Amino acid sequence: MPEGHVIHRLAAKLDTAFAPEAAEGRPLTVSSPQGRFAQGAKLVSDLPYSGSDAHGKHLFVGFGEDRWIHVHLGLYGSFRVAPTPAGPVEGQVRLRLAGENGHADLRGASACDVYGPEERAAMLRRLGPDPLRVGANPEAAWRKVSKSSLSIAELLMEQSVLSGVGNVYRAEVLFRPASTPTSPAAT
Repeated sequence: MPEGHVIHRLAAKLDTAFAPEAAEGRPLTVSSPQGRFAQGAKLVSDLPYSGSDAHGKHLFVGFGEDRWIHVHLGLYGSFRVAPTPAGPVEGQVRLRLAGENGHADLRGASACDVYGPEERAAMLRRLGPDPLRVGANPEAAWRKVSKSSLSIAELLMEQSVLSGVGNVYRAEVLFRPASTPTSPAAT
């Protein structure tokens, strides 16, 4: 499963690919070749692309002032961004975003839904601070960690504690200070 830094990089790639549309307030062509996201595609198809944002392992692709496509890649998802005009669809593409100079195809994601401001805010409230975001509050994560009897390894993977950390980062964070993964987090 992609960790937070991959999702932040994906948000930046989407912004780069669709910069001309965003600058001019033009909508992207939004479709669901596979059909599983057809209703969602209709909800955003006439709205201008307003930029992408990452929080942990969650990607929010913005349209207009208050619509977001929420994507969580899960274990098998991929969101390929190409700086070329869209060609024929290959394979099971749940979501295709296409602009003048680029396109992006989403396959196999565990979540792909349209959110309004309330749904997006509710999702962000459930997530812990994302250490890659400017202004992230590490105190919120520290309060949970310092009071928990769960193992530190288990707690680092809990997205409501610290958003975006996966198994690789968890292992690195514990290896560097030679921490035992099974130690209670509060210790």
